[in-house]
Amino acid sequence: MTYEQIFKKAIEKAVKNNWEIVNQKVVDYEIDEFDNIFLFWNDINIQFDIFEIIFSHDFAKAFWGEEEIEVEIVENFIGKKNNDHIYYYQSSWRYHLQQMILEEDPIKYLEKFL
Repeated sequence: MTYEQIFKKAIEKAVKNNWEIVNQKVVDYEIDEFDNIFLFWNDINIQFDIFEIIFSHDFAKAFWGEEEIEVEIVENFIGKKNNDHIYYYQSSWRYHLQQMILEEDPIKYLEKFL
């Protein structure tokens, strides 16, 4: 899938999941040839760079959801036995946003969830 196709499908998914920016639901969008995105809501049209969008909390909440997921801590801790696993709960959007930032190609990370 091309980056443009990934962007479009990711934006469509977020819009379908009631994506809001500043408490206003995004109702439509347009992506130009320079990877700028124009978002529309309540007769307002604002231009963003696509990376401003995909790394934003509002987009991540709509794209991955706000449910809590169980996450394993992989670092070694003092006193941790070899077979012990330590888990904590984190919102899905926050976890995936952190993972996407660590990826060499964050767009391909997004693609996994389309």
